Amino acid sequence: MILKTACTLIDNHGVGDGFLNVLVANIAAEYAVVVRHVLAKFAQGLVAPAHLLGLVASVCVCVLASVWLTASTEELPISYYSRSEDQDDLDESYGGREPYLPFRINPTGMQPIIIASYLLHLPSQLASAVGGPWLALGAALGTPLVYYPLYFALLYASAFLDINETSREVSLYLGKIGAIVPGVRPGKATELHVEAFRRRTIRKGAGLLAALGTFSIATEVFFRRRIGASLSLTSMLLLTSAVMQVRRQVKSYRQAPRLERAIRNHEARTSVGARD
Repeated sequence: MILKTACTLIDNHGVGDGFLNVLVANIAAEYAVVVRHVLAKFAQGLVAPAHLLGLVASVCVCVLASVWLTASTEELPISYYSRSEDQDDLDESYGGREPYLPFRINPTGMQPIIIASYLLHLPSQLASAVGGPWLALGAALGTPLVYYPLYFALLYASAFLDINETSREVSLYLGKIGAIVPGVRPGKATELHVEAFRRRTIRKGAGLLAALGTFSIATEVFFRRRIGASLSLTSMLLLTSAVMQVRRQVKSYRQAPRLERAIRNHEARTSVGARD
């Protein structure tokens, strides 16, 4: 009940995903214990320096790749029917760049890792509870030749579960702000173009996410056998994603005053034009 309340409060205040943040807090606490255990074994000479350096390098690769994958976007150029002072104010507030719509290459974040892991562990859980033919299925899924390709495929498929926005909504939004995609007719043609661009962008992110997730779990298994401690690199991906999500929320809050100034300027010009 307490955890549910904490998740709800985090969601209501818009500081990332409540469930993911609580999960990440638990992961961070477990990491502290594992790191102390690994360092203690290294001090006793039970862990080879090459293995420890390889583990640190793998963690750095996973963190950097997760940050890049979470933050990267593909830009869809747009143009306005006619320029206005309000649009110039908005452009200046964002550095004066040419207008575009950003589409994240990985809009689902690292949540496909949770989905894929759950689906792959479900048969083994059923096998331990029911027995019978499930035991053979659980054993088969646990072999590397089956587990890793299936894990890659589930990660790739789960990355397309983006329900935050639709191409139709984007097309309607462009009409409301008086913008078009250059070379594409407004309406259904724009909707189809946006959908094709969006799916092409997600395919790129899905492939990279599947590769990163499979690398992290394979590396995790390798070092668990060499070091004798489980430093979950897949959990590290979730941790990094949660931090990036909170950072994005904070950044959006910091952008709010700039938008408010642009709105005030628009209202001031509107009132002056009405008096004239």
